Amino acid sequence: MVKVSFLAEDNRIKSLEDLVIKIGCDPKDVIVVEQIIKKKNLDIVALRKQLKLLATEDPMTKAIAEDEAQKTDMMNLIIDQNIQIR
Repeated sequence: MVKVSFLAEDNRIKSLEDLVIKIGCDPKDVIVVEQIIKKKNLDIVALRKQLKLLATEDPMTKAIAEDEAQKTDMMNLIIDQNIQIR
């Protein structure tokens, strides 16, 4: 298990170094690496916000909620009637 985590960490480090090299910076420059990570994190946050915004309310959701409320009301009426009958 430890080997797998080390391999995954090595892969992430190599990917980050490759990204920094593609940009044209020195991979040993910590400031540039931090800036890249911050930019990627901001991109991820923006994408998560977009995903939340895309999940708008479906018109069927309201109808389903109303149906469930009606079913609950009907069940309560049936239970009340059963109690009165007993």
